[in-house]
Amino acid sequence: LYAALLAGTRLYGLFPELVGALGMALTTAVAVFLSRRHGPIVAILGLLGGFLTPIWIGGETPRPWMLLFYLVLLQAGLFGVSRRMRWTAVTVMTQIAALGWSALWLIDRDGLGGGTTVVGLYLLGSIVAGTLAAVSPAEATPTKWSLARLQSVVGTAVGVILMGVLVGAGEFGWVEWTYFAILGAGCLVLATRQSRYESLPWLAAAVGVVTLTTWGLGLSPTDHARFWVMSFGMIVLYVGGGYLALWRGDRPDRWAAFAGLAGVAYLLTAYAGLLDAGFAIPWGLQAALLAGVFVALAYPVHLARRQLPRGDSALAALAIAASTLVTFAIAMELEHQWIAVLWSLEIPALVWLAGRLRLRPLVTMAAAVGSLVAIRLLVNPNLFDYPIGDTVILNWTLYGYGVPMIMLLVSAGILRRAGERIMAEVAEVATAVLGFAFLTINVRQFFHPGRLDASGFAFAEI
Repeated sequence: LYAALLAGTRLYGLFPELVGALGMALTTAVAVFLSRRHGPIVAILGLLGGFLTPIWIGGETPRPWMLLFYLVLLQAGLFGVSRRMRWTAVTVMTQIAALGWSALWLIDRDGLGGGTTVVGLYLLGSIVAGTLAAVSPAEATPTKWSLARLQSVVGTAVGVILMGVLVGAGEFGWVEWTYFAILGAGCLVLATRQSRYESLPWLAAAVGVVTLTTWGLGLSPTDHARFWVMSFGMIVLYVGGGYLALWRGDRPDRWAAFAGLAGVAYLLTAYAGLLDAGFAIPWGLQAALLAGVFVALAYPVHLARRQLPRGDSALAALAIAASTLVTFAIAMELEHQWIAVLWSLEIPALVWLAGRLRLRPLVTMAAAVGSLVAIRLLVNPNLFDYPIGDTVILNWTLYGYGVPMIMLLVSAGILRRAGERIMAEVAEVATAVLGFAFLTINVRQFFHPGRLDASGFAFAEI
């Protein structure tokens, strides 16, 4: 029948293209219906003929909405019969064909018509149909993996990547980003309902960051506002969605980490893309406000930490996200010579909170911030450009090194009282190293006032 209709339409011109297409569609529908009695081979024949019909028939005038309706209806029939008859092979082949059509439509948008608006709708419909088909009544054990379940996860993952490509192909328009946000929200919902989908929100968030970064590389001034809206829209979606999932999932610590990483990643992506845009709201203030949001989100978790599974880890993840944002806010807003000074103030605060809330990961975060302080004060080539002046001791180094040394000593005392002997010793050694650097710089200042980068060393200086 397929051959006869194809020959009659394309070779001999006996039928109009629309009649040939409708005949092939009817043949596919009959094949799908008869497959329930004659087995999956008939369904596979209908699948091949159904998905190839638009290519075989073609046509000079694109009919994108008709093609969209036809392909979605075809998938619904194939997924429906494969789910009812438990034919995993038909489900997998249908998913592959559906996503293949998405890729083909993206490549040949002009030839097939409809643009990214139609392609996005088709892609969303294909992902939804493939996901519903994977929920088979035959799979009584929710945690058991099968080929159909794997197809559902992989198919959705491929769909997420294709949607990111579609956003770029659509020149990062509002409609395309809306499709992407809907798909991201769907991934969050799936992950809260079935553990096998837990990787999909991470993938969707990562694809969103890559897509925004690509857009930011060639961003025009007219797109600055839209770029900011999209960036913070993704923050609302993934931070808010991750936080809601925290209360519904079995692993709230993972969801808290997801929310924290998504918030930090999208903020930094927006900052990198709009660094020279001259926004009215300073970036340091935006980062600090987002840190305040995480502090507010952490409070209910703190109250319920004993009832939540892995509640301590979830609270630590949110606290680390807030601290990370404060760290970036300082770097974004202050002059270089003040960054290490303000960073050092975080160290005793984190150490104190770690003991107060009994969150050991905050000690690790304090160590990370301390490492950043050490890097800026010990191996920073821009140190020679800081406003040190001509005097000895009574210059920038007095507070530039003095404040971090005091903060490290305070932290060491808190750590010792908390039983963190090794970390206390590390803080004390770091204090000694910074003290040595302070003396070395001031000796250099004594022999070369205001010229730390002067060449050569006097014997008395050594």
